[in-house]
Order: sequence, then C-alpha cells, then structure tokens
Amino acid sequence: MSAPEANLALILHGHAASTPTRPALCDGAGEVSYGALSRACDAMAARLWKHGLRPGHRVLLAVPMSVDLYVALIGCWQVGAVVVLVEPGLDRPALRSALERARPSALIGVPLALAWALTLPELRHVRHRLAVTGRSSLEHDGRRHAAFPVASEAPALLTFTSGTTGPPKGIVRSHAFLWGQHRAVQRALGTAPMDRELLGLPVFVLSTLASGATAVLCPVSARVDATPLDDVLRLALQQRITTVSTSPALALRLAARLGATHTRLRGVTTVNVGGAPVAPSDVARLSAAFPDAVVRVVYGSTEAEPISHVEGFDAASTEATRHGAGLCVGAPVDAVALRLAQNGEILVSGAHVNGAYLDDPEAERHHKVIDEDGTRWHRTGDVGRVDGTGRLWLLGRLEQVIVRGGQVLHPLAVEMAAREALGLQRTALVEHRDRITLVVEGRTDLGRARQVHASIERVVTVEAIPVDVRHNGKVDVRRLRALLDASA
Repeated sequence: MSAPEANLALILHGHAASTPTRPALCDGAGEVSYGALSRACDAMAARLWKHGLRPGHRVLLAVPMSVDLYVALIGCWQVGAVVVLVEPGLDRPALRSALERARPSALIGVPLALAWALTLPELRHVRHRLAVTGRSSLEHDGRRHAAFPVASEAPALLTFTSGTTGPPKGIVRSHAFLWGQHRAVQRALGTAPMDRELLGLPVFVLSTLASGATAVLCPVSARVDATPLDDVLRLALQQRITTVSTSPALALRLAARLGATHTRLRGVTTVNVGGAPVAPSDVARLSAAFPDAVVRVVYGSTEAEPISHVEGFDAASTEATRHGAGLCVGAPVDAVALRLAQNGEILVSGAHVNGAYLDDPEAERHHKVIDEDGTRWHRTGDVGRVDGTGRLWLLGRLEQVIVRGGQVLHPLAVEMAAREALGLQRTALVEHRDRITLVVEGRTDLGRARQVHASIERVVTVEAIPVDVRHNGKVDVRRLRALLDASA
C-alpha cells in the first residue's frame, strides 16, 4: 500500500473484503468477524457524521479495551476525526493536564465515564456526547459512511505519556505515522493472518488488525495489578491463542497464575513483552510458563515503538547484567536509525518516531534534535551503549544518573544486578539525603544486598516501590523519594 493510502481504516476494510468471515476481534462476549467489524465501523461513522463530527475534530474515547473501543476509533477515522486516548490510571491532576491540552470537542464513552466527565471542568464544554456499552456499537440500522479521504500526514491519534517524569506530554500520531509503526511492529514481531494474539496494549491492537490476524482483547483494568487473571486465562483458553503481547507486569502475573493452577496454554509460540525493563530472570520465568514459546523483549517509548528487540538472553548477556553491565535490548529494528550522543543518550529517527508534541515547544526543544540535513531525532532520555555485535544495552535514565567523585553511576544497571543477585522482582537505586540507597521491595538479606555493588551505601526495604500507571513496571522516582522522606 503506497503512502497516500496508508490509512489503517482502509486496510481494515480491505481485510473485510478479502476475508469477511475471519475473526477480527474477540473478547469475553465472543468473536466479531472482519466483515461485521467493517459494517459496524461504517455505521458508527454515519452516526458520528449525523451528530456533527467533521474532519479535524478531536474525539475523546472513554471506553475500555473492547469491541466498542475499536469500532468507535475506526469510525472516527472514517469521518476524518482525531481520536484522543488518555490512560485511565492517571491521577486527577495529570488527567486534567492532559485534557486541557487535548481540548476534545466530542466524547464517546461508557455511561459511567460520561457521568464522571461532568465533574471535570476541562470537559464541560464538550458538545457531542455518545454512549456505548455492551457491544452497542454492533447494533446499527445499515447506514454507512465511506472513509473520508484524509491526507497521510493528517493527525489520527493523540495520546499522552505516563507523566512519571513530569506533566503528561501529548503525542500526535498521523495516519502515516501509524502506518510506519505498523510496518515496524510487523517486521519485528512477524504477526501472521492466522495468529490469534492476546493483547493487553490498546495501540498494538491496531497493528494486529492491520496484519489481518485475530486480536483477543485482554480484560485489563486501569491498574495491571487489578486485572482479573482468571478471566484472562479463561479467554486465552477459549480462543486458542498463539501469541501473547502485553506489559511485563501482566505477562509475569499471568505466568505465575499458570504455574499456581498447573495450567498450560497449548499452542502459544510467541510471548512479546515491552513497556518496562525486563530482566533475564523475568524471561526465565516466562519461558518456564510458556515452554513452547519464543520470549521476545521489545524496547521502545511512547514516542518511538519499537526501537529494538531481543529474543531471550544468552548466558553471556545474563552474566553481564548480573555484574552491572546494563540490560541488553537487542539490535535496533530495521525501520529506525539510532545513534548515541556524547553523554550516551539514545537518539532515534524514523517514520514511526514522533516528530513533535502537542502545543509544547519547551518539550520539543528538550526532546528533539534537528541535523543540518533536516533529519529530526528524538532524545529518548535513556542512556545506553552498543556492543561489538551491534546490540543495544540500556544503562538507565539520563536524569537519574548519579555522579560521585567524577564517577558516573547508572541506576538501572545496578538495579538489574541487584534483582538478579537477590532474586527480587523490583529494586530501585536513588541518591537520597546524600547517600546512594538501594531500595528493595519485600524482605531480603541486607548484607548480600550491600555487596551487589561497591557504590551502595544504604539498603532500605519497602512494602511496595511506586511504579508508573501504564505498565506497572517503571519506577516512579518522585513518589519513591517522597516515600523515603516519609519513612526517614
């Protein structure tokens, strides 16, 4: 498909024309074929057009991962509207900040979300409000609205960063961007039309549909640790999944439940995890739970996903991580250009790398670099290195680097070494009150913990290390410092 036609809505309708009976989406209520999904999207577009939505209007979707969500999303694209998605787990100040930037003109949501929206000043001006619930989007009177011919560079999707390092930043994805992201994901993950993929990441469902495969929607909660695992397992068994693609936190919880219930998901050949650092011991646990599967770790960010990927960890890279050498995330994907700044920060460029933020010139000045030839690079904020075989290794966040006596210390490298040495699932290294402090979740041998790295001056145990709301895996350093202050 050429660039001017690079529109995921058109691709979906193409699958409906060629394979109308193939299952497109599955959730707890059953399957929906590509043909039925296409008709429902046409009807949704007709409904939206009737309500006055036009090209360029921003539509906030307050709908959980479900068939209704994707019918509404694709219906919006067919009238040329821009879909706005915000994380349901954002705290109220971060949510209000995101909505103030987004300025949606319409809201589509489940009844509870529509009622709750009335309490937010940023949404009181919204004129168009449509309710969907219980697959109501599949009920229609046959009216259709053909896809509006939008330019490839027209905005299609507006999402926001998790806000763990500051106010959420708006990420505007054009139709061309989404097409480029799909191609990058397709080449990295190799999704095939006959795959049945259990998905816990809403945006990646779009790539699964573009591949003509079957997207099985995981019933995720606003917080990963509240996701009903029994419902997930039941759905996975019913739908005979071949692939799992989700956050490390959810994948590991699912693996633990499989072990506890002595359940086997026969036929799973691939497990893709991404969105937070994944230690070698995490991959070992996933491999034990899915013995017939290749475990693939995908590295990326909200602004650029994917950047690289690695299939499992060999003995040498595992041993290097245990000795504080960082975390291997594999070779960069073909669709991305990667370079390291003088300070080691990872910079990337490519068709699926976000070029600008929404009304945020300060963020653009900080996170974007433009070469003399016009190439725009995104500063990831991650520090890394590239080994002799071309593999990328993560060392940690640039803003969290600790400098002592001229020596540079990368927290992630030490955290991963501690996790592997102590058998822990979560650790954090911070400089707190002029002492380099290793924070561990749960009980551990404090003597052994101090010996993990020569830089560690204090070890503190906590019941739970604060993490991001999106993937339940990245340490929220601001909240962690507040926790340490409160307990000091």
